[in-house]
Amino acid sequence: MQRLGDGDRARFPYLPLYVDDWLSSDTVDSFTLEQQGVYLLLLLRQWKSKDGLLPKDPATLARWTRLGPRWRKVGRPVLEQCFTLRQDGYCNTKLRRLWEQARERRNQARAAARHRWDDERQEPLPED
Repeated sequence: MQRLGDGDRARFPYLPLYVDDWLSSDTVDSFTLEQQGVYLLLLLRQWKSKDGLLPKDPATLARWTRLGPRWRKVGRPVLEQCFTLRQDGYCNTKLRRLWEQARERRNQARAAARHRWDDERQEPLPED
């Protein structure tokens, strides 16, 4: 099982989960409980990925969802219904939009902190 590195834990440690959307979704409602778990695991993996995408590799997805050889029957339908295949991987569009917003907020906060620290370093030292 792939372990998350320290840098991965720090990247977006929360996931916005819209409970009303989940509970009112006809798609989620059509899934078995196991498939709902698969969907959630895939969303979590997409959220924590460095590029905001899931890999195309079915073996990796089967391992991440803990389905093993049952991936094709149980997990693949979830992937096909809830994720879009892009050239660089699979993507849940709504989650990707939220991921990009979180990344933008993080970048703005970094820039503001960098600016603040640079300003503080440039202030003259008080004279005695």
